[in-house]
Amino acid sequence: MKDEVVGMWSVFQFILGFLAVAWVSTWVSGFLLAFVFPVFNYKDEFIEYYTKRTGAPPSRAKLIRCMYGAGHWFFVTEKSYRPWTPHSLSLIPTAFLLRHMLFGLASILTALGLWAVILIGYQVLKGLF
Repeated sequence: MKDEVVGMWSVFQFILGFLAVAWVSTWVSGFLLAFVFPVFNYKDEFIEYYTKRTGAPPSRAKLIRCMYGAGHWFFVTEKSYRPWTPHSLSLIPTAFLLRHMLFGLASILTALGLWAVILIGYQVLKGLF
């Protein structure tokens, strides 16, 4: 019984570690994309949205944590859909939704590319020494 519990704990740790590394990798690659490519940088739009909602502009740390607005759920939801009529439910997708979906896909592909570079670099360095 004890071996089964230890084995399941190891599986849980492996899955949790994999998910943590995947999340951090996607966040870092999203941050790099938002920093490098202006089409994925929603900084000005996010500052305007955040100031309108809270009354104060976001701090530098807030901008970095939410990848210049790309990781802020309420901002993305409000920008991705427009209402059918004023004061109705926002159901009609906008071009921002497509741009944000492309940002998500580019973030995942960039994360995979970064991991490929890391693993190839590790193999090269391991072969040199």
